[in-house]
Amino acid sequence: MKSVFLINLLFFVFVFSFLGQDKNSATYRLDQVMDERYGITMYDDLNQRLEKDTLRLCQGRPCRGWVKDYYESGSILHEGFYEEGKLHMYKNYYVGKKLEREFKTVDDIKSVLTTYYLGGKVKSKVVFQKRFARKWQDFFENGALEFYEEYDKKIEYLIRQDHYYRTGKPKTTMKLVNKKKKMYEKKVYHSNGKIKEQGAVFFSMDALDYQKKGPWKFYDEKGNLISQRDF
Repeated sequence: MKSVFLINLLFFVFVFSFLGQDKNSATYRLDQVMDERYGITMYDDLNQRLEKDTLRLCQGRPCRGWVKDYYESGSILHEGFYEEGKLHMYKNYYVGKKLEREFKTVDDIKSVLTTYYLGGKVKSKVVFQKRFARKWQDFFENGALEFYEEYDKKIEYLIRQDHYYRTGKPKTTMKLVNKKKKMYEKKVYHSNGKIKEQGAVFFSMDALDYQKKGPWKFYDEKGNLISQRDF
């Protein structure tokens, strides 16, 4: 009798979990939606701020209002607000309703995308200015900053770009020092925090990369100058 009762109870829970789903909902397997490295990115093409061409249809028409999607288990996967088939704000979830990412529109220009590790700590935070990423931060699972990048308000040139070791110590730093010439001061660090090399760089349109320019200094792990070279 107990086994029959448990089967009936499980069936009731399974059915009840789907009664709350509207006719515009979709259901997915975990392996269909989760990328091991980048997470749940399947809704990115529907984000209106990224200006992609993809539209989501609900009963043959562009979706409007709130729409929810689910995992096969009945756990919520996605809830987003759509206008004319495009996402204006949304949340994606790991199985078990732990937040995987959240996208918010702040105003007509600014929006913010925050992604999370399964444990709940922030994985990345991106501030968009229209469709362009103006400020980008990545974090290690221990909460330490891994990467920081920031552009000017018009997204015309880079202001700063830094990489960090898992310990929180800087790995490379690059900051704008001459706006007119678009020259940057760059420093590379040993893992112990001592400077490894430093000098100026500029963005080369020919190489489509930042290249060294002028005198560069190189140091050992104790901070002693070991060489200098002109570029």
